[in-house]
Amino acid sequence: MKDVTRIAPPMFPDGISIGVTDDKNIVIVDFLSRKILSKKDSSESIFSVALTKKHLRALLQALEDMENDET
Repeated sequence: MKDVTRIAPPMFPDGISIGVTDDKNIVIVDFLSRKILSKKDSSESIFSVALTKKHLRALLQALEDMENDET
């Protein structure tokens, strides 16, 4: 996989940061799934989703369909 350039710095604790590969073919969305803060330990659990342009178009279509749904 190509190097990932972050579009925005991580927005934790809000839970999202977004990056794109150098060739601009894949978007990486990072989610903060768990954050543990204590005096002795500071850790966080992050998972990422990689989306191709085809996946992004399908996601945008689903969001538009959801927005246009009258129910």
